[in-house]
Amino acid sequence: MPVAVVCVLALIPIAYLLIRASGVGDDALRLLFRPRSVQLLLTSVVVCLGTATGAIALGVPLAWLTLRTDLPGRRAWTALVVAPLAVPSYLLAYAFVAALAPDGPARDLLGPVGLAGWLPGPHGVAGAIVVLTLSTYPLVLLATRAALTRVDPSTAEVARSLGDGPIRAFRNGTLPMLLPAVAAGALLAALYALSDFGSVAILRADTFARAIASQYNASLDRTTAALFSLVLMLLAFGLVLLEWRIRRRHAIRVPASGRRTPRPVVLGRWRWPALALCASVVLLALVVPALTVLAWLVRAWAGAPGGASIPAPVADVLGPASASIMIAGSAAVVGTLLVVPIAIVQARFPGRLAAASRLATSAAFAIPGISFALAAVFASLALVPGLYRTVPVLVLVLAVRHLALGAAPVTGSVMLVGRGVTDAARSLGDGPSRAAWRVGLPLVRPGIIAGAVLLFLTILKELPVSLFLVPPGTRTLATRLWTEATEGGYVAAAAPAAALLLISLLSVGWLLRSPTASPA
Repeated sequence: MPVAVVCVLALIPIAYLLIRASGVGDDALRLLFRPRSVQLLLTSVVVCLGTATGAIALGVPLAWLTLRTDLPGRRAWTALVVAPLAVPSYLLAYAFVAALAPDGPARDLLGPVGLAGWLPGPHGVAGAIVVLTLSTYPLVLLATRAALTRVDPSTAEVARSLGDGPIRAFRNGTLPMLLPAVAAGALLAALYALSDFGSVAILRADTFARAIASQYNASLDRTTAALFSLVLMLLAFGLVLLEWRIRRRHAIRVPASGRRTPRPVVLGRWRWPALALCASVVLLALVVPALTVLAWLVRAWAGAPGGASIPAPVADVLGPASASIMIAGSAAVVGTLLVVPIAIVQARFPGRLAAASRLATSAAFAIPGISFALAAVFASLALVPGLYRTVPVLVLVLAVRHLALGAAPVTGSVMLVGRGVTDAARSLGDGPSRAAWRVGLPLVRPGIIAGAVLLFLTILKELPVSLFLVPPGTRTLATRLWTEATEGGYVAAAAPAAALLLISLLSVGWLLRSPTASPA
């Protein structure tokens, strides 16, 4: 019953989109097959697949390097390559635009050596793929690391004893067993790319998500926006089915007794390229946005020329910061309570209900935030008009929208706990509930904590739903950052950007403390 209720909550936006899209009538096919719509579809697919491919290309090698090799400073690099999870994609997009502007620091730095002309512009599809890849690769990295801790290293060790090098042994012996985890992380990256609005709007990439926002903001055209959102939902269903097939074909369960600490792979001459890869990713995904925010702060508090206004004092940021923490924390708690029964069903009782819950939560995550927010407005006005634009509705909407992200680490933890553990407790006289509480819960607690922190971190950075549903008089760090950056300039956004980045980095540090901090 709890899982069915969660599915209904996640399907409310889909019902709203179907109702709205039905208003198009016979013009639906004409709208979908006009050249502009086809171009938006192709661009969305390219950005989605490009982001997923890029996230795999970065996440899998970084997970292997930081867990299975003798990479110098491995512990420090582990924290640094995960830290970009704290950077909102729209903040990273702002940083790239500022750095690659004609008068930006990147061109000033490379100008004396004649390389400034080789720098690409930040706008367009390529820029969106780069930014979204750097924003989402930690999801694949965490998933792969968690899977690597469960995979017996003997297969790769045997391959190496037969003459294979470390990379070939990993590709042939270990990677096939990691495919389900890699697919799970790539699915989340792809769904995020489908639904992202902030970064594609900043980088001027013509995707369906940006078109949906434009349709609503420019002409309040909810019907066309709903039709486009349904297209994204269908793409999400296709991605979920593909990931499900990969997970089913390559599912490998490793008993806890079969795991052992592997010997680190000696990188040898590959040590320097490995360090270069780690340093490059950290530079682009973490250092550039951090330095950009720092530059904004310096200019703000120094009273930068050119009419840039000095942002409000730090005391004025405390209000949005406390509101963000309260809303994200409450939504994370609600989401975790909803996620646990979903994770149990998906891990222990594969069937129609498990498949329905996975499709429903994934569709909710893939629907553009603006469409999800409009669905919440419609549902709250129709069902509980007195709660429209209140904190309870905002918390519930944020929790339901991000269930797919929170369910992943909990499902992974439940899959690791064999039924024999709780069966043994029941054979000693414990009932089902007592056995689950005394034996099962301690074993899956790390995954539950990881899911809650991941929900908090993601919701803290969430933008479109908050823009539409934050109660009057309440401002979060994300909404204030977006408003100040679009209306008052980057300098005016310095204080909320710095506060958001600091809180997110602290959340990532907490996430790293969990042994199963993974969306796998």
